[in-house]
Amino acid sequence: MSGTLQPMPHRHFAALRVPMRLDIAEGLLAAWGDESVPRTLRLERALALLASRQHGTISRAQLLALGFQPGEIQTRISCGRLIPLHRGVYAVGHSAISRDGRWLAATLATGAESALSFRDSSAAWSMGDFTFRTAIEVTLPGTGSRQIEGIRVHRSRDLSHAHVTELRGIRVTTPAWTLRDLAGTLGARHFRQCFDAADRLGVLDWDELAYLIDNGRGHRGVSLLARYAQLDRRQARRTRSMLELDFLAFCREEGFPEPLVNHTFESFEVDACWPKARLVVELDSWEWHRGRAAFERDRAKSSDLQAAGLHVIPVTDQRLRQERPRVADTIGTLLARADAA
Repeated sequence: MSGTLQPMPHRHFAALRVPMRLDIAEGLLAAWGDESVPRTLRLERALALLASRQHGTISRAQLLALGFQPGEIQTRISCGRLIPLHRGVYAVGHSAISRDGRWLAATLATGAESALSFRDSSAAWSMGDFTFRTAIEVTLPGTGSRQIEGIRVHRSRDLSHAHVTELRGIRVTTPAWTLRDLAGTLGARHFRQCFDAADRLGVLDWDELAYLIDNGRGHRGVSLLARYAQLDRRQARRTRSMLELDFLAFCREEGFPEPLVNHTFESFEVDACWPKARLVVELDSWEWHRGRAAFERDRAKSSDLQAAGLHVIPVTDQRLRQERPRVADTIGTLLARADAA
């Protein structure tokens, strides 16, 4: 092999599969073309620089683009310098890579168009960590089936560059797309946690979310996604239980003005209320009202509210599901009576 390593052509950056910051690109070109340094050392410098940009991981295609020969790659695998994570993807130097490194390795193993998705995307965005499975989830555009050990590959005809971004150097689906994925796979309670976390973190693109809902016919979970997206988010942030969020959605669906939630009204903190109608709804979920002491406290509070001249309607999870028309009729009658007064 020649001892002279020619400067790396810019066209090879595409094979490196990373967005090249100027300092990284200049560093790679310098490592590639400095003839005062032995070829092997130049290769190792380029390898270390790129691996540091990728949480300690690198792919075979990237190694070849850097100038490594197949035999040189195999030698480094044999001596433990490169540790296989997936076919054609390696940890550099040691296998104790970070979670970000595992995620990036999964996207390298599944091709340039893949993106971290579903539960793993949610965890990466800090929206909610429900990655109970060992397989990392990624999504590729198009159709087909391709599975890799340790990776769960999803396919979507709709996935475009508009719904993929980069987070800490990892290709990942946007929060809005991730929520659409999760709406069809998580239970309502866990999905609500992810939605609220994305909202609080300020990572949601509401225009993108509206587009995905409007064009999501046929996708599992779109109705659940639309339900939460339509809520007044200032109110939804104040909710403390799934029942409270469900009740806000119920009010919107029934055409009622949105109540105040967890609001102090005439010295009482109430679950939901319409002050003008002097109407209070106490939402009794098992999550927040379990136990004998809580039961007695709730009953005493209800008596105090009624003694203060307020209309009090108790609503449980079961009643909201099974007696919806009756609950809607009672609330609607009291609100109409207040409007007429």
